[in-house]
Amino acid sequence: MNTTKLLPFQVETVKWMKKRTSDGYNGGFVYHEQGLGKTICVINYLVSTSKWKNSLIVCPSSLLEMWKDQIIQHTTLDSADIGVYHGADRNKIYNNKSSGKLYLTSYTIVSREYKQYIQKTSTFDYAVHFLNRKFTSISLDEAHYIRNRTSETTKGVCNFIKSDLWWIITATPIMNGLDDVFPHFRLLNIKGIETIHDFRSVVPKSNIGLASVNDIIKRHGIRYLKQDVLEQLASKNEYVMTLNFTPIELDFYNALFKYSQSRLEQLASRSKDLTSGDIDSLIKRLMSMSTLTLILRLKQCCDSPALILGSMKQLSGKTMKQAVETLQFYNQQKHVDTECVICLDKIGDHIINPCGHKLCGSCNEKLIQHDFKQCPICRSKFKNIHPIDSVVACEKTFDLDLFAESSKVKKILELVKETISQGEKIVIVSQWVTMLELLSATIKDSLGEKSLILSGKHNIKARHESVRVFQTNPKYKIMLVSLNSSAEGITLTAAKRLVHVDIWWNKGKESQVTDRIHRIGQTGTAEIIHLRIANSIEQLVAKIVEKKSKISENALSKEHVDRIKTKDDGWIREIVKLVSNTHIS
Repeated sequence: MNTTKLLPFQVETVKWMKKRTSDGYNGGFVYHEQGLGKTICVINYLVSTSKWKNSLIVCPSSLLEMWKDQIIQHTTLDSADIGVYHGADRNKIYNNKSSGKLYLTSYTIVSREYKQYIQKTSTFDYAVHFLNRKFTSISLDEAHYIRNRTSETTKGVCNFIKSDLWWIITATPIMNGLDDVFPHFRLLNIKGIETIHDFRSVVPKSNIGLASVNDIIKRHGIRYLKQDVLEQLASKNEYVMTLNFTPIELDFYNALFKYSQSRLEQLASRSKDLTSGDIDSLIKRLMSMSTLTLILRLKQCCDSPALILGSMKQLSGKTMKQAVETLQFYNQQKHVDTECVICLDKIGDHIINPCGHKLCGSCNEKLIQHDFKQCPICRSKFKNIHPIDSVVACEKTFDLDLFAESSKVKKILELVKETISQGEKIVIVSQWVTMLELLSATIKDSLGEKSLILSGKHNIKARHESVRVFQTNPKYKIMLVSLNSSAEGITLTAAKRLVHVDIWWNKGKESQVTDRIHRIGQTGTAEIIHLRIANSIEQLVAKIVEKKSKISENALSKEHVDRIKTKDDGWIREIVKLVSNTHIS
């Protein structure tokens, strides 16, 4: 019933899956790198063993159509053999009498219905509920979705759906730390790891623990790397392209950096001499919206200052020169958290320009109400009073001309023009949808080329159609994709060049996106470019990301475990140092 000839390593994968079943195991890990056809291997196994009937595949919602297409493309099954349990009418269509199909559903549905089940908020009868059956097998695609053992998604998968045979499928089982694989181990009923306490006793936070995970994965899983099958896969050139700010960008970045630095200086001072017990409280402070926004702004500034001018209330409508002057004014104020000079009660979150005395919002309103024109402390006349808070939202307005003048945007335009002139296609990736939308408009204005955009703003069918058009229509040569919408399940092998505009905190996610073009089906050498601004926050982020990625690489290694820290909280302090020790001179 299979119609597609497998590559040698894929044949070995299917043989391994069959042997696991015959040896009495209740499944295993399929941890191949992205782009090596894990989907085809699982489909081939299910169909060739006749285990496809009444089996369930769970995947992200965005991949349901992809799985259905792949099943039809690579087997003799048709739409009538495939049941998609998704959408508003799913419980009317599938009930306890539904059987004999290969079923697809999403993590979202499993999570939602598990929550309804435990809260008893739904009116339908769970005794005949579709998911409340025992499936022949359950395959979890992109299984890193259940890495957080406390999430509703993980609880739903582990406690709601049932089978004696589980296939755990992902290229990135470890994204943040060794705990990520505990739900995988639990589903396979690995002896001695029934609870998280069992797991942590077997997997201590040391090199011994890393070696234990490494050993368990090798005993219960199969993993092929691209370097293992190079003769069956196109080659890849991946490198970092370092750029410099333009002079005006440099002035703006330094002013924004000092602005962020002053607002984080107290947090940074608290990070000194922290004990291990203080780490959790520091994390909570770091996770505050204001802190994350300050770091976000610095990262966005590396893409283009226009992103900042268009979204910060204090800078809205200002030229670059005026924006620098405004930030420099704020930077003259040495003390951030000082009490209001009038009421001496609340924190002063407004600054009087130009004297710099601070007052709270309530007192500011009273000054306005009584038409005060002088500072109540020094009696100097003030021009205006600025809110200090950097995260106050404003109506976003972006200057397209200013956007096009940034170093990164200029380089992107060069790369797009070069790629198109060679008759090739290009994929451009950013974590910010606003960046993609501005790039689309700029490419249209500068080069006269229309771009396809793939982001979370589009529904599943629209994204599926965009990918199809890019892959098949020669008129469309530019695909702009958001990091979150392109990390999984899609194929963009029509392009041979991919550009990462900005850096993400997790290397695994970036690698997933890279593998959209460097995968089975690519006919030429894939070129992967990472754009970086010299001496900026991006380079320190890159160092932190590299440290985190070593944990995953070593846990999945076929060779040995290097001596690295498996739970290194030092990177938390380094996030604070991003804005306390790094500056362009």
